[in-house]
Amino acid sequence: MVQRNLLVNFNKYLKLAYICAATLTLASCGGEEASPNESTDNITITVSAPSDFSADENSTISLTANSQVSGGNPDITYEWLYLGDNDQSILTKGKTIKVTLPDVDKDTLKYFRVQAYVSGYLPSSFGNGLPRDEVFVTILDTTPHPPIANAGLDQNVIPNDTVHLSASESSDDREITSYNWQQISGPTITIDNSNSANASFTASTAGTLLIQLTVMDAEELSHSDIVTINVNEVTPEQPELSAPPIANAGNNQTVTSNNIVTLNAESSTDDLAITEYKWEQVSGVTVALNNANESIANFTAPSTAGTLSFLLTVSDNDKQTSNDMINVKVNEPASIASAHAGIDAFYNINQLAILNGSLSSSTANITSYQWLQLSGTRVEIINPNSEKASFTPPDSEEVLQFQLIIIDENGISSTDSVSIEIKSPTNLNVAFPTNNSFFSGSNIDVVGSYNIDNTDHNTLSVEARIGGEWISSTINSMGTWRIPNVEIMSTEGKAELQVRILENSNPTASIHYTLNTSPELETLTDFVYQGSGDIAYIIEYSRVLKVNLTNGIRSILSSKSIGSGPIIGYFKAAALDIENNRLLIAKGNPSSLVAVDLTSGDRTTIADGGRELFLGIEYDNENHRMFVSDCINNNIIAIDTNSLIKTVISSKTVGEGDELNCPSGLAYDTENNSLYILESWDHKITSIDVSTGNRTTISANNIGTGLELRALDSLIIDEDNDQLIVASDSNPELIAVNRTTGDRRIFTNDSDNDNKFGHNGITGLGTDGTGNWFALYSRSSKIRKYSTESNSSETITSNTSGPELSPLNIGYSEKYQQLIVLTNTGIEAVNPFSATKVFWSENEINKALTNDDLPDDAEHLKAKDICFNKQSNSLLYIRNQNLLMDSVISFDLDTRNSKIISDQNTGTGIDFTQIAALYCKTTDEEAYILNRSPQELYKVNLTSGLREKIMDFPNILGEDIELTDNAEVAYISSTGTPRSLQKIDLINKTTNILSSNDTGFGIRISNPYQLAFDEKHQRIFMIDYNAIILVDVLTGDRVIFSKE
Repeated sequence: MVQRNLLVNFNKYLKLAYICAATLTLASCGGEEASPNESTDNITITVSAPSDFSADENSTISLTANSQVSGGNPDITYEWLYLGDNDQSILTKGKTIKVTLPDVDKDTLKYFRVQAYVSGYLPSSFGNGLPRDEVFVTILDTTPHPPIANAGLDQNVIPNDTVHLSASESSDDREITSYNWQQISGPTITIDNSNSANASFTASTAGTLLIQLTVMDAEELSHSDIVTINVNEVTPEQPELSAPPIANAGNNQTVTSNNIVTLNAESSTDDLAITEYKWEQVSGVTVALNNANESIANFTAPSTAGTLSFLLTVSDNDKQTSNDMINVKVNEPASIASAHAGIDAFYNINQLAILNGSLSSSTANITSYQWLQLSGTRVEIINPNSEKASFTPPDSEEVLQFQLIIIDENGISSTDSVSIEIKSPTNLNVAFPTNNSFFSGSNIDVVGSYNIDNTDHNTLSVEARIGGEWISSTINSMGTWRIPNVEIMSTEGKAELQVRILENSNPTASIHYTLNTSPELETLTDFVYQGSGDIAYIIEYSRVLKVNLTNGIRSILSSKSIGSGPIIGYFKAAALDIENNRLLIAKGNPSSLVAVDLTSGDRTTIADGGRELFLGIEYDNENHRMFVSDCINNNIIAIDTNSLIKTVISSKTVGEGDELNCPSGLAYDTENNSLYILESWDHKITSIDVSTGNRTTISANNIGTGLELRALDSLIIDEDNDQLIVASDSNPELIAVNRTTGDRRIFTNDSDNDNKFGHNGITGLGTDGTGNWFALYSRSSKIRKYSTESNSSETITSNTSGPELSPLNIGYSEKYQQLIVLTNTGIEAVNPFSATKVFWSENEINKALTNDDLPDDAEHLKAKDICFNKQSNSLLYIRNQNLLMDSVISFDLDTRNSKIISDQNTGTGIDFTQIAALYCKTTDEEAYILNRSPQELYKVNLTSGLREKIMDFPNILGEDIELTDNAEVAYISSTGTPRSLQKIDLINKTTNILSSNDTGFGIRISNPYQLAFDEKHQRIFMIDYNAIILVDVLTGDRVIFSKE
């Protein structure tokens, strides 16, 4: 049995003893008398009760008294005395008694006393009382009781004190078998020995903690108590403060818009040290502050004028602060003027020379032009204060130099110079290739004419050389000549063409000029530059060019004829892998990734794309992987360049955020392991976490402010200014995009875009990291270098050649041997041999074609094509009638009256529905009509309006047409497949390709349009975008005659 604590109610015990004493007294003083027949004098009685024992509560016990008697055998009476319910004393007689024990809530002692007596008996000593004995019965509490938890007194401590917890005052009726201390509120702590009676913890943070103690006994009964621990913050002694700081935001500034502005707080002071800086904008057009929590911050001044205010707050070690304010006044940018005196040219002694400054530009209005002669025999400059001037050359061969000075409305000036070479009049003309034209082949036919007058052509011969040996040929009776396969030997992208006429082997006339021999820039797709050095790479559809950024000289690195390996399809985008001396190129149709060796030009396929369309590529040199964008599947893919394992890092099923929509250009942020992606179709810029594939839109037409995003092509991260520099194929300027706000602004706005850089966009860009940016222009075929320091641009390399024009239509005058060019500003006349502008000779046609000189009834201003009929002195033009048959209209230059020659109600014969071009014969009343859909050729009688079909050519998508004088051969420019110049045999009704990208050699044909035919010299001038290409009709070779 488990030992239990015995508790005795001593008050009840004393009460019982008192009752016993009273009973004893009564018995001694007047109890029953002894039996008369028995003497009690010598009787001795000894009484004994049972020994002490224990019994369960509610049980019945039996108590039996025993006695020993000497001196007789009397009848002995036993009396039991004990306390019953309600503490009432109970006196019971009998040797043996039975008692039912009560229900107790703890182990309890119950006292029983027995005494014996014989009637008349008195004890020998009255002081001893009657014979008696006693027994203590322990009543056992058999009902289980829970323990009582005592977690101790509440405590007050301070942080870092060790707090002791004690459960020593806890108790149980039997035994506590387990302890558990647990925090229920307050700052988090760790309790050591939490399952012991004594536990502890360290008070780390101020606050009130409640700790609960739970105890459990053997019957698994439990009880809890809570102790409160107050952790009081120690109030440190306040140290003596240092002197407060003094903020100094610097002097107020005046800047120009779009420039970087620096805010400098370095002049702020403190007696110890400044620990915190904070710049805040408080007024003005909102700008994005970079490094706002540093001593030196910066931002880009907004494009609009105004005053911006910034508050500087500095703090020291004692958290004391000081403020200062700075105002930044933003002015409109100073205008930038750029004089352009034209390209160097030559004129004959008897030919009026032109000085052309029409390509000069300024961001403000140009108010003054001034032409000055710098060297050579003095000449009189006609209109020296005009955009265009002229002079009569001196009577000697020499080179004259002229200077153009322009001044704009802000007083900003710029100068440029031009050299004009004066040559003696000659009967010798070189028709192909022309002066200063572009041709990068190894040999070429040289074609020209000589005015033989009365000279026997059999005594004449012609010789030519282009840096090599002289090659000779004969001159026919018409004075024309051709020298085939003249070898071209060039130095630094140029060669000198020399031609001379010999009469009986004696030179009688000669001419020389420059031929550009750098490879022509063709269909441009990307620009790749490693950021240092002179060499960059230009990616074309089927070639890779190397270009020197110092002198603009170009060479072919890889093409169909240079380097080995696959070249099927077209090159789209590229990235440099300098470590492995190669370019990595994303190729389309079929899609694949190609490595081009930078030394040999060899091409190796390193990954097939399958049903993918790769539009962008970026190389991560540190991790030897490339990222490519797949426009078809809207994926971003990482490819390990060692194992060539592909991993989709972001797609519809990888990463969260808006789904990609034809991703194209890529830029990798090494520091943040993220990619910036251009989305062509949704016109937005997205950031991708490379680790998760999650996508976040950085800038879109509904995110951020500024320029509209369209036709996005490529981008570079400008870390220094926390922005992206973006190239768009629809914008001639680079765009800066703030990476935080998504705001967009013009980054390279230093020019008059319409005049200087044309209406075309950028297809590649690069930077050297020192403020110079390079942009590759697709249709104007040039690399432009922009300097942020000077906010100015220059052309590094281009196809610029001949007269600077923006041709809309062209014609050739046999009479004056002039090329007639229609531009947005009117008519230009060009010497088709020297490739220099001249004054227009046929004034009446000039008047008819110049927009400002025509009456309202001259509706050819809206015409699709136009030609001049000399026989009737009238203009013929086409009027598009939409769903009706197109009209052919005649405009009489004498009467100024218009007349419909042919339409749905006028004329007879076969209807034509969609006229593409019109050709006027000079000798009769017929015109030729090139119908676009269906693809057919007609002729129309200008008197009767009769329409006759000549032939159809289903594979030619005609744009313009020229005919030989005998009308036996036609030449048609076609934008079908392939882009080409077609030769049509009108007698046999056959067609063949005269010149295309696979037929003939020279500049790539992209968009052949208007034609002009020089039958005498067997050459065709063809407009292709903003260039005029000259085609040799015998070989199909092409040179760039003019490209702005």
